[in-house]
Amino acid sequence: MKELYDYCIKKKIADANIIAKWKKPGYENLCCLRCIQTRDTNFGTNCVCRVPKNKLEEGKIVECQNCGCRGCSG
Repeated sequence: MKELYDYCIKKKIADANIIAKWKKPGYENLCCLRCIQTRDTNFGTNCVCRVPKNKLEEGKIVECQNCGCRGCSG
């Protein structure tokens, strides 16, 4: 996997900062860096797409206002 990440960075296919986050536990499916920027939110928290689906009320559909992600935390 490291070779693939390095290739994507070298060819400017992917952002090095998001790939660095993908390597950390809990961030493997992170959609974009803006969703974890707490300074960009009203309440100083992560984006709603980072809330695990089992923690949301049943049947509730979430969508990120920044990128349209519907749940990248799992």
